[in-house]
Amino acid sequence: MLTNIAVVDNKSEPTSENNPPAYQNPQLDFNNGWKDLGFAIVFAIHIIVVIVVGLVLGLPIVLQHMKQISLEKPLRLSADFDIKPFAYSLSGAAAVGGLLSFLTLFALQLCAGHFIKCSFFILIMMQVLLGVGLFFVFPPLCVIPGVFILFTLIFISCVRKRITFAEAHLQAGCASLRSHPSLVLVAVLLLIVEFLWFIFWCLMFMGVIRALNIDLTTNKVNMTSNQTQPATIYGLSTKTSPISAPTFLMNETRKKRMNSYSNDEQSQHMNTSKNLTSNTEQGNSGFIYKIVVFFLLLSWYWGAITFGNIINFITACTVGDWWFSNDDSGLYTMSNSIKRAFTTNIGTICFGSLFQAIIKALRFFTDGRKKSIIACIIDCILQIIEKLIGYLNDWAFTFAALTGEGFVQASRSFITLFKQRGWTAIINDSIVGTTLMFINLGIGIISAAAGGSIIYITMIQSPEKHIAVICVSLISFVIGIFMSSIITTLLTSCVRTVFVCFALNPAALGATHPEHLEKLTKVWHKFYPEEFTTSGYANQFKEPPVYSQC
Repeated sequence: MLTNIAVVDNKSEPTSENNPPAYQNPQLDFNNGWKDLGFAIVFAIHIIVVIVVGLVLGLPIVLQHMKQISLEKPLRLSADFDIKPFAYSLSGAAAVGGLLSFLTLFALQLCAGHFIKCSFFILIMMQVLLGVGLFFVFPPLCVIPGVFILFTLIFISCVRKRITFAEAHLQAGCASLRSHPSLVLVAVLLLIVEFLWFIFWCLMFMGVIRALNIDLTTNKVNMTSNQTQPATIYGLSTKTSPISAPTFLMNETRKKRMNSYSNDEQSQHMNTSKNLTSNTEQGNSGFIYKIVVFFLLLSWYWGAITFGNIINFITACTVGDWWFSNDDSGLYTMSNSIKRAFTTNIGTICFGSLFQAIIKALRFFTDGRKKSIIACIIDCILQIIEKLIGYLNDWAFTFAALTGEGFVQASRSFITLFKQRGWTAIINDSIVGTTLMFINLGIGIISAAAGGSIIYITMIQSPEKHIAVICVSLISFVIGIFMSSIITTLLTSCVRTVFVCFALNPAALGATHPEHLEKLTKVWHKFYPEEFTTSGYANQFKEPPVYSQC
């Protein structure tokens, strides 16, 4: 089914000289089969293999270890221990974090600009307090936060005029998320799926490590210890004696040569041969260890990144539904979005996520404590590539969700848009990202205060009370950040999708939410008039009258 999402009024149709570029009126094709099917099949096989290996090899190890712990050191709780205060405090922290997250969503839609300005103020104050603290410790260290303050002020002076621009996009993103509250539930369910994936991967990891007899303390495969020690896998105890053909032939050759040597020469030759064999085995075991660990990490990263990108994909679809909701075809509804994310477009998501997973797995071997100059350079290059691929994937998945394109075509569409708009997207992301980061931090602090206060009130007096308050406050802080990050992650994806939708077809928003179209066209006319004129939309959307801000 081919449809065109462009809706243009004939009366205000732009001239041929200033028509929008072709990519801004894309042809949608959602019924052309599965995109990047090969990657979808490989990912499905990969998921099945991880689950099966984890259950067959890893689960018996965990059960056996738990049985040994229960027999050796049975868990004994003090008679005075009461778990209720801990349950009340952590539940209260989760409730406070969730409530504040939803209230923040409403507040951002009303006064996003004030939040952005407040985040910059808090950032400067934190750097000032850090400088004051370092002054009392070692005064010369005050230069470090001073440099950060200088760069922060330069950044703020460069982007302060664009705060209104980011505010308009953030308000539109909040409105789209509020129109689909079920998206939060979908995000929570996918986080649960990602947690289950972590459990199965851990089981698979333990099973593979035990089966291959890998020593994690030396980062090598123990190729000789199994000759005398039994290996227990899934309840079976057997003695293994691995024999390698090259070693056997070397031993036969060594015996023939021994007949022509004296005793001293034989002893020296034997020691030299043992050292060479030992060094060869150590080199081989180290190489095998790196290969095994690389694929294990690749498996974990690929699954985790894919599930996270599925959330972004569904979010982009729901924003498309909010933007193009007058479309009777229902291409962007929640049910169709989830169906596409797990069927026709799952290959697209797996394809892009695989690149990120490979880079992350490679960085594991360059991120050690003992680094050479070459290793630092390689790690820096991989880190830059990782950020570029992650940034490209975020936008590519947005295009794929809105247009039904495959990963390669969606990536090309993003690059075309990036060239057309310049560096606006990066500046906008920087402003919004900083604001949402401080929102997460603030909600985490408030949740920590709530959890610590509840356990302080409900827990009886005991010597361990202060320690319990500190521990619960730290856990509550993490819970608050987790609850807030669900909303802020969705908001980040919503703002990105709003930016793309405006580039693709702003006229559609005029038919669904004209008040947001008015704000967006105003900020584009004000801050990026040349880009807006070049896109061909300046003649189609005249600068609206001044509207009141919060």
